Amino acid sequence: MRRIVVASQNPVKINATLQGFQKMFPKETFEIEGISV
Repeated sequence: MRRIVVASQNPVKINATLQGFQKMFPKETFEIEGISV
């Protein structure tokens, strides 16, 4: 499992990031977290 940290708490940006990684790496699983900066 890979961990992705997004420098935003916007759920649209977090979901778009997750979808992009899932398309690029379809065999991987991801844990995603949004943080406030």
